[in-house]
Amino acid sequence: MAIRGNIDGVVYEIGKGWVVSGWAVDTADPDSPLEVEILDHERVVAAGHAAEFREDLQAAGIGSGFCAFVLPLEQVNIAHAVTARQLSLRVTGSDTRIGAPALLCIQPVVGDLDAISGLSVTGWACDTSDLAMPVVIELLLDGEMIERVATGHFRHDLAEAGLGGGCYGFEFIVPRPFVDGHPHRISARIANTGQALGKETEIIIQPQQLLPRLRRLYYLREAARQHLFGIEQALLEEGPTLGAATAITPNDFRVDSLPVTRTFATSEAPVIIAPKVGPGDLL
Repeated sequence: MAIRGNIDGVVYEIGKGWVVSGWAVDTADPDSPLEVEILDHERVVAAGHAAEFREDLQAAGIGSGFCAFVLPLEQVNIAHAVTARQLSLRVTGSDTRIGAPALLCIQPVVGDLDAISGLSVTGWACDTSDLAMPVVIELLLDGEMIERVATGHFRHDLAEAGLGGGCYGFEFIVPRPFVDGHPHRISARIANTGQALGKETEIIIQPQQLLPRLRRLYYLREAARQHLFGIEQALLEEGPTLGAATAITPNDFRVDSLPVTRTFATSEAPVIIAPKVGPGDLL
């Protein structure tokens, strides 16, 4: 047999787990799908038919294009660190190896930066080695790390697809300086690693396109976050000098000095009222 083929990669698919993709064809009989096996050294970790259609294979003149495979990997033991695996492809029930062995790196953390709407940037990520462990994501704008958030938002689409409990979503709010009508590059990555999450894309947010109430709430939220950051910095600087015996009294929590949350009897979300924010900050 004149067998050709290749292992193209290993990816994580929701509902399927880790899958290996590639193609294989008998050039002497391209219309008869081959049954193939994936081996991790000498252990079979996946098996099936190379019968799926791929347009790129058809364009390259590889059979009719119906010679691709996407096979679930069995007994994959993923460590927290990147795992390198040497996989090889062969015709099932024979010693005929197809192509050269492929050294592939499996990233335990998977996910995507999948939606940008208004000021909201959303996505998902999970550690496939420990589905209960939150993942910390870093948002980058124009190549600069802007903010970190942890996953934990529930998403119906992930739960319905069979990905753990579905609590792997995250959300960023685009900071005010980038709401200027100019193009900015936005991307995300797994914190403390170089692993990108999804693809870098370009955003342009026009301030006048935002609803007045949404703009107001957004800038109030940002002012409150900046106020909280100032409090945290003060605690870091002054906390050690106060001593463990320092008493905390109700007077330390005055409404005129701290942002408070008030829930109104309407269907609207709670509004953070920050007394120190002036009218000029609300545009």
